Amino acid sequence: MCPFTIQKATVVDAGTIASMVQQLLEEIMVTTGSVHFDADLPAIVARSEQFISEGIYTVFMAVERAENIPVGFVTLTQTHSLYAGGAFGIIH
Repeated sequence: MCPFTIQKATVVDAGTIASMVQQLLEEIMVTTGSVHFDADLPAIVARSEQFISEGIYTVFMAVERAENIPVGFVTLTQTHSLYAGGAFGIIH
């Protein structure tokens, strides 16, 4: 059995998602030695809540089954382009 479950995130999960985003951004900045991002946790939480509640952002979290601990996530969003002939999705 797989040690992880995949769960669709809700607005309630915004703080957890934002924490993982902040950790990722900080790791990138430490590794590159440059400040590329504003890793302000309250701002990331607010954007996560907004995007999820508006339905413009879908997040799936990988949750460790035994301890019920989120360990990762992917995000999906829709965009549009002329070259693609309309709408398509982006996985982050």
